[in-house]
Amino acid sequence: MTPFMEGIISGAGGVVVLIGLLVTIPLKLHALYVGAQMRDRGQ
Repeated sequence: MTPFMEGIISGAGGVVVLIGLLVTIPLKLHALYVGAQMRDRGQ
């Protein structure tokens, strides 16, 4: 594999990781928020 191709693949991998973080972090925060609300209601 040429260094150029490796650069494209590693760059694309970085973008995928960034998008993954941008998607998963709000989902985790939302899950924590909903979980806390349900716990408050249950008490």
